[in-house]
Formats: sequence, C-alpha cells, structure tokens
Amino acid sequence: MNTHTTPRRSCARSRSAWPLIAVAMGVLPLAGVAGAKSAKSDPEASRLIEWHDHRFDPARMVPVRFKETFVEAYPDDAKGYYFIQFAARVTDQTRARAKQIGVELLTYAHRDAYLARMTPDQARQLKGEEGLVRWIGIYQPAFRFSAGLDPLILEARAAQGREPADASSPAGSPKIALAVTLFPGVDPGPVVEHAERLGGELVHQAKRRHAVKLWLAIEPARIPELSEVGGVEWIEEHSAPQTGNDVAGSLLFGGSVATPATAPFGLDGKDQVVAIADTGLDTGEEDSPSSAMHHDLKGRILLLESWEVNANYYNATEDDDAADTDIGHGTHVAGCAVGNGDRSSGQYAGIAPQAELVFHALEQKTECPSWCTKPLPWWCPREEVCLALTGMPLDSMELYGKSYDQGARIESHSFFNCYDHASGNSIHGKYTDHSEELDEFVWEHPDMLVLIAASNEASRETDTGGTVCPPATAKNAIAVGAAARAPP
Repeated sequence: MNTHTTPRRSCARSRSAWPLIAVAMGVLPLAGVAGAKSAKSDPEASRLIEWHDHRFDPARMVPVRFKETFVEAYPDDAKGYYFIQFAARVTDQTRARAKQIGVELLTYAHRDAYLARMTPDQARQLKGEEGLVRWIGIYQPAFRFSAGLDPLILEARAAQGREPADASSPAGSPKIALAVTLFPGVDPGPVVEHAERLGGELVHQAKRRHAVKLWLAIEPARIPELSEVGGVEWIEEHSAPQTGNDVAGSLLFGGSVATPATAPFGLDGKDQVVAIADTGLDTGEEDSPSSAMHHDLKGRILLLESWEVNANYYNATEDDDAADTDIGHGTHVAGCAVGNGDRSSGQYAGIAPQAELVFHALEQKTECPSWCTKPLPWWCPREEVCLALTGMPLDSMELYGKSYDQGARIESHSFFNCYDHASGNSIHGKYTDHSEELDEFVWEHPDMLVLIAASNEASRETDTGGTVCPPATAKNAIAVGAAARAPP
C-alpha cells in the first residue's frame, strides 16, 4: 500500500454539494412498422413513444434509420420482437388477454408501450382486438442502439478502405466499449459468437434478474450488424464516470457546520453504515490504531477496497492501490459524509459523524499507447497516463452488492457521466446502462438508499436533456442538486 498522505480537505473549507433533491430520469424511443390510424382520426395522436434516446409518435410517423437493417416482416412460423402501444392504461386484464393470445410482454418502455415477443399471426390477432391496441410495429434493429452512436458509425464507415496512417498500426478502426442488454430468456452464446464473427470481443458478462447483459468491444462500423441479432434489446456506449462535488455541507444547516452535538434532531449516524465510491481515501492504508489514516475517519472504516482497472482499458487489471493520490476528492467526500471532526476538535464534522464507512477506491492510472484500440476517457489524451475512475466495475451491481453485504444501507456517490468517451456526445438526461443497473439493484434491495450527484453542469449550455447526468437519471435513486455559491 502507498502510505503517503494526500491533501486533507475539510467539508467546511472546500465547497461541496450534498442532499437537496432532484429526481430525474431520461429515456427515449424506437421504431417498427404496421398500420397506424391517421393523426386526424386519432384523438391521442400526440402520444409520443420514448425509448432511451429515440422518440416518435407512431400515429404520425415511424422513423427509419440504417435502411439495410430494416425488417419488412418475420416468417409466419417465427417469433419476433415487436413494439406495442396499447390504447389505454395497461391493466392486469390487458396483460392477461395478451398472454392468452400468446404474446410475451417483455420490457415496459413508455406511455403504455411494451417490447414484446410474438409471431406475425399473434400480432395480427392482438391488433384486431377492439380498443386494445393503438399501434404494433416490428422492433427494428436500427432502433436497438443509441442514436448517439450514429456519428461514430458513419465516420468509421467512411474511413473503411483508407490506409492506416502508421504502417505499424494494426488494421481496423479503434474499437468502442458497448453495454449490450439481451431480451429475457435469450441465450447469450449466439450473440457473442455473432459479435466475434464481426471482429468484436466479449469483455464481461453478467446475469440480470430477467436477462443477461454483455460488455463488448467492437468497431463502430459493425454496430448495425450486431443489432440485427434477434435477442438484442439495447446497445449503448459504456463509459467511466467522472468526479463531481462542487459547494458545502454547511449550506444544509443554514451556514453552520454539523457536529455530533449539534446535528439536527440528534441524528449523528450512529449504528448506520454509509458506502461511498470515489477516487481514493487518504493514505489508502488499512484502518488500524497504528495506521496514518485521517483521524476524522479512523476506527470507523469497515471496508476500504481498491478496484482494479476494468477490462475496457488497455492496462486492465492494474491497481495503484486505494490511496487518494491526486486532488483528494474521495477523502473530501468521505469527510463531508462521515468525518467526526477529530482533527479540528469537532469544529468541522460531516453530516453523519458517528456512522461507519465502506469505501470503494475507483481512481486508477489509465493509459493507452498510440496504436491502442481501447477507448480512453474523453479528457485523457492518447499516449498519456491519466487518473480516472476506471476502477468502476463494468457491472456496477457488483459494487452495490459489496456495499450491501458489508451492512451499508446508504450509498452516496459524487460522480456522474455527462459525455460518452469515444464520441464525446452529451448524454445529459439520458437513462443509461448504469442508471438501469442502479434501478434494478434498489428494486431488489428496497432497504437501500442511493444518493447520486446530479452533475457540475448547471453553468453549461446543453442542447437537450438539462443538467442532470447519469446515473442520477435512475428512477430509484435520489439525485442531489448543487449550490453554486454560499448564501449571502
């Protein structure tokens, strides 16, 4: 373990943001085919379907992307994937009738819309039910991946056939890291085999409550072909988060700083366990009487774990330990949450000064040489080593599960992800794979409360999506707003 000390920031002096409240979510739409009523005859023609970053009203127009992937119809004897928008609120009776016909409702999307699995005959039968369905259309491959990937796909296609700038470079364009969600009941084997035939590689795989999730590395030009595999539900870029925590806990108490004696309602966190994932924690040493760990935290650290560089990066599996070696962000956040003010004789304590701490150190030295086909965080230039939260596991549920197993029922994260790595596209307001994982974990563990920083983006203009960034777009978490400055 690295035993050097890092800057020790008190919550009162370095400005930070903690609980206000601004729950957000962001999803958008898809595509299909099949007859829809005209906008004139349909009084609900303004009902948009939203699915991730796609949005459309099937009564007006169903958009078509990447025409070469367009599916006109499924064979009569084959089950395929469809989009259904029901005419009214979906009830138990609605689901029962769909099931009676043989339709499998798989994933709820938006505005009484579902992704479903059925045969063409079952689709016709469902559509023929009086007053039951507003629209049914095939779930087209081109709407199974994020529209934010389009520029990368088109750029990669345009570059195909060009000679590499460096003859020593490997052939092919750089690969992009993708999170791929499969439909319930789908065997991941054929999907992985198809990806490998396209030159991709499996990075990680995890079983979800209803389905399997894959993390793949593949050239952007091959993404439309990957989307044609029947069992694929959704594809998006997977990127590491960045730190955020910008004016202080003192704002929560009218300008005063919490101490064990003055905490509101006498609540000081005693007998509670708080989990935090961030850069690192002070010296990174094990918590013991002889360690040089920060005295405001010492004696109450149940777990301090350093997570190795995840498989999306060139130097995967490397681990530079749990120390907070750069700006001290993790130490600062932990102090704001559970610091007891020992170093300041109780003057500068955190929000829950008697709580115990589980800490996940995610910041790692991350590198990529000039020929590397692995992605880097957008802020880290090639051929350089940068510090980034690349220890965040591809499957964030592994991290949440470790916190829960250690007794934590409150998880607080001052990180977010506002831009995809490879494309640099804004994902403000988007509902990403990390948002979904957070929602699923809390759904399965309803006694867990997760707080996520909304972002540090309030001063930046964004085209769409506002200033809340994933994973604060999760529905089962609390998005924590920020204060730009101390009150007058």
